[in-house]
Amino acid sequence: PVSLVGRARETLARLTTSSRPGGSGFAFIAPTAADVLVDAEAALGLSTVFACVMNIASDLAASEWQVFERSSDGQRTLLYDEIYDILNDQPNPEQTAFDVRLTIVLNALLKDGGYAEISRARRGKAAELWPIDADRVRFDRLANGAPVYRVQNYGREESVIPADDMFCIKPLSLDGINATPIIAFARETIARANATRDFGSSIYANGTEMSGVFVPNGEAKIDRAKAEEYSTYIREMFAGARRAHTNFVVPTGLDYISLGVVPDSAQFIATEKHLVEDICRYYRMPLHKVQNLDKATNNNIEHLGIEYSRDCLTPWGTRMSQEAARKLAPPRRSVSSKKIMTRHDFDWLREGDM
Repeated sequence: PVSLVGRARETLARLTTSSRPGGSGFAFIAPTAADVLVDAEAALGLSTVFACVMNIASDLAASEWQVFERSSDGQRTLLYDEIYDILNDQPNPEQTAFDVRLTIVLNALLKDGGYAEISRARRGKAAELWPIDADRVRFDRLANGAPVYRVQNYGREESVIPADDMFCIKPLSLDGINATPIIAFARETIARANATRDFGSSIYANGTEMSGVFVPNGEAKIDRAKAEEYSTYIREMFAGARRAHTNFVVPTGLDYISLGVVPDSAQFIATEKHLVEDICRYYRMPLHKVQNLDKATNNNIEHLGIEYSRDCLTPWGTRMSQEAARKLAPPRRSVSSKKIMTRHDFDWLREGDM
């Protein structure tokens, strides 16, 4: 039945992706209602998605990633040790800490997770952090049930990395293990936004006028060759924004009938603004952070910034901090029962106008 086929396509769209080593991202199998392909690059082509992911990733990368030791009585002592250096200064010999953290978060926001391999020194201490494109990573289990990550290596034999040696940030997961990209849930909204953008481009590309047809009137007859001649002439003389609104004489014996929807009637600008708000909901992004200041005033803009730090950034920072404490700094087995913890310092984002 058609209804079952439709539901099957939607299920495939949510759960199935094609992973390519070194590829530009995943592409959903099922088509969208707007007949537009949705993948990471298509999503980034939208200014709203680009602003959302760059705001979150850049602010997380720019914030100090504090490391502290917490005792059983709740006392905290800031540490500036090897873990602090990996998270804030030099995660590996080839990249800065900002670039590594930015890459991890961007993959988590656009794909099915942000990944980085943990290279260890003697006694299992974390020594380096190497980000990996999410398209190359696949979660698996060994025969004994041990969790691992399989990494494709551009045609060479894949690497098998134990889960304890893979720093992993999942965007959304319904079972706690397998992750689903955020844009998988937002695919229809992103597709509609892309279609709206392309619609606007086509208006200017075709002379700011919608398509139409020439209809013979009376006894007039137009053969195929003459029709193609008219169509070619019209495209050459009037297509394009620079040729818009020029004069044109309708050929004798033909009436011109305009087709399609006029942008004003379709509420084109209102649709674009609505899609900006719709995309921001998926990232919990306040509108003023994507340069939409329609609802921002001098009285509430400071509080909107606090909400951004609290509601949008803090959950992502908590994900990263807990993963770092679990894998970069395993609990110390000592009499003092002290534990290594990490947190992002967002105070610089909460500072008001003194």
